[in-house]
Amino acid sequence: MFASREIALALGAGWTVARGGSASRPWLLAAALADGADAVTLVAAARNGRVAKLPSYAAAAGAVAAVAAALWAVTRPQR
Repeated sequence: MFASREIALALGAGWTVARGGSASRPWLLAAALADGADAVTLVAAARNGRVAKLPSYAAAAGAVAAVAAALWAVTRPQR
């Protein structure tokens, strides 16, 4: 369900990070926004009983970790 968006964002961010510079910031911020939306959607679906709770909460925790990693990478000083 989320795979094509995640692949596109990861490839874009990876490509810009490999090339260096601040061009990766928009890609990382877009990935953080998408992962944050995924986390909210998964938790809401679990609370409403539309999906299994434990796997949804685990996936949401992973999404929150991805948001934290992206924001950390964006706030790091550029070399």
